[in-house]
Amino acid sequence: MILLDTGSSHNFLDLVLVRTLQLAMDTTRILQVRVANGDLIRTKGECKDLLIKMQGKDFLVDLCVLTLGG
Repeated sequence: MILLDTGSSHNFLDLVLVRTLQLAMDTTRILQVRVANGDLIRTKGECKDLLIKMQGKDFLVDLCVLTLGG
């Protein structure tokens, strides 16, 4: 699962997907994120410069890694 939001400061990628795709993850940048219920959770790291293709356009994005679940 990937959460992309053009109105947000960060975008997120699920830890299971990172492991499944064997993506490189920088674990030196950990952020605290406030989720919908008000809790604060910590990211697991960041995947930098990932190529995302949408509607025929290529984008390089940095995605914060979280356990997003289903």
